[in-house]
Amino acid sequence: MQHLLAAGSGSTSWSNFGSGTTAVVPEVSPTLINVISLTFQYFLVYAAYHILRTYNQLRKGAIETNPSGNEPDNDIDVTIDGNGAPITASTRAPPSSERGRPLIQSQTGRGSAPMSTRDQATTTLKSTRWPDALELEQVLQKMVQTVQLAPMLAVLFIATRLRASTLGDNQSPPGYAQTCMYVATYAVLTDTIVAAVLPFFISDVSKAESGMAANDPVGGAPTAAGDPEAPPAPPANTWLQRLKDRVEDAVESATGYDIDGDGDVGESDDDEDVGATKFFGAAVPSVGKRKRLTRHEKRQQAYQRKLVAMRAVKILSITRTALTFAVYASFSVVIFALIAMEAPAGNRHCPTCAWSWTPDVPASLQCLINLTLQYFAVYLALYASQMYSIFCTPDRQPTKVAKFLERAREASELCPILAVLFIAVRLRANQLKTEPQEYAKTAFYVTTYAVLGQTVLALLQPLVHQLNTLLGFLLECAKYLFLLSIYAGTVVVIYSIFDLELPKHFGSSTPALSTPGKCILLVVMVYFVVFILLQMIRSYSLWVLKLHAKTNLEIMLEESLPSLELIPMLGVVFVAARFRAMEVRPNQGGEIQQWAKIFMYLAACAVLVQTAVSIVLPYFNGQIQVLPVADPAAPVKERILLNYRRHTRRETAKSLSMAKFAAMAGVYAGVAGVLVSILTIEPTSVLL
Repeated sequence: MQHLLAAGSGSTSWSNFGSGTTAVVPEVSPTLINVISLTFQYFLVYAAYHILRTYNQLRKGAIETNPSGNEPDNDIDVTIDGNGAPITASTRAPPSSERGRPLIQSQTGRGSAPMSTRDQATTTLKSTRWPDALELEQVLQKMVQTVQLAPMLAVLFIATRLRASTLGDNQSPPGYAQTCMYVATYAVLTDTIVAAVLPFFISDVSKAESGMAANDPVGGAPTAAGDPEAPPAPPANTWLQRLKDRVEDAVESATGYDIDGDGDVGESDDDEDVGATKFFGAAVPSVGKRKRLTRHEKRQQAYQRKLVAMRAVKILSITRTALTFAVYASFSVVIFALIAMEAPAGNRHCPTCAWSWTPDVPASLQCLINLTLQYFAVYLALYASQMYSIFCTPDRQPTKVAKFLERAREASELCPILAVLFIAVRLRANQLKTEPQEYAKTAFYVTTYAVLGQTVLALLQPLVHQLNTLLGFLLECAKYLFLLSIYAGTVVVIYSIFDLELPKHFGSSTPALSTPGKCILLVVMVYFVVFILLQMIRSYSLWVLKLHAKTNLEIMLEESLPSLELIPMLGVVFVAARFRAMEVRPNQGGEIQQWAKIFMYLAACAVLVQTAVSIVLPYFNGQIQVLPVADPAAPVKERILLNYRRHTRRETAKSLSMAKFAAMAGVYAGVAGVLVSILTIEPTSVLL
């Protein structure tokens, strides 16, 4: 079988397949290449996030059985006394073999030497272990926010390609649209990388700015007043200050006493690099080593490092802004191409016509464009609020507007999964050479605008609770009306897929729903069932129980949200596989390979298992309080029984975590298999 690669167009037509002529395998189009690239980015980031998140739950506390379920993490606070002996939080004394042993070496390399009266006080130190899993989880959360644009972009790309193939057999999206697809894809990739680096510099700047003076032109100079670990502010470079520093250094070096009480006895921060040795209190630099820095030079170097971090934050933030602009400009051009594409003359809608007739954009694609605009508008506003928090707020904490936008983002999370469902209906209609039913088109519009209304009300939710008036009550009723419209519209759209029939003039029965279609419906139903249950529990807690805190069941359902976030991209992969099969195997009903069907079922069932395990896991790992609080005065038998129950739950939580990892591995194996099928599918001689 000969593979003819079509340059640039990404597709070719079929000619008399099965009649002895050579079948041409269409090249994988740029659209699908970008979809596959977005899929890799999305699942790689989420894999790292899921693994690290589960690890932190096991390590931090959640499965250790203390009564409240809030157990200290492994990065514990270690307390040492003046002799360097560790003092634990419990009343148990340290082992005799460890008593008197210095826990750490001091910066001057004299950890075992007696400390001064100032250092005799108890000092609390944070165990330094890099990389810190909790900090890395926060970094991955930032990366997750950037790749959350990937499902919506991928669905839009497939819709554009579907529109082009509908207008003409040999037609592809315009070249400028394909270029913008590449730009958006790799802008998301670059933004993800920048988002991984930026938090480290922000952490350094935050530590410096905690003690900065307000009159510094770059943002202030670090002082010891705000942060005990921050270096003192660099003094004015005057002859008096330099003379004072030199006198202090000389006296401290000669006597070994800390004059100014900063814990630095005239030594450099890196004594092992300086190589100074003490001889009767005098510092003798080693040959070949850099000389010991003065106090003023050390302050200046520390301050310069902080300034470098601040400049890096600004540069990276400007880079992220440029990348965000590239993503938004690119997807806007793609939407324009989807709407402005015209059918060529003599197309299949009128083969004998010398003029072209372009059908209207289908209702499913119109609603998809609407959902895309909603989704990206919310994320643009959220990004702007984050940049404002970084540069315009002193503590870099999210503003109230950012918190409101976060609620709107949660409401707009339905956009990608609804877009996947709409495009699945369109593919089914194209397979049967028909159009979706009128009631299905109405459901498209109702669901789309209900999501829009839900997003707007999420922004107004704080105002609704503060009003406590008739208007607030009406707005709250509108919220549940929109939710009901979303669920009802989704059910109608799903029913319309099963209700579609092949037109009677074809003289054959309606083919069964394809495997990708079945898997799409399965994951969509899982998504909406959990989402509905979560909304119902939140409403019940707020309006019936009058609780503003989370209930145990709400905590359990929220634990499944990271697993649910895989479903939109998983649906995109299924849609891409179905679209590719219809492109390569039109005479075989667009059926994918048999082994690819197994991988689809594996991925769909694995995400179902992963979601179910995620819901049950908080019951065993201590995130919710199930066991009673230990009573020291209780009988020994009851305490032993309580410890046994805690141990059993801890072991069960570990087993469930392993099952969750296995299910996640199944999801990724299924996705990998489906992607391979997209790249390797070929036509067969079996006509369906």
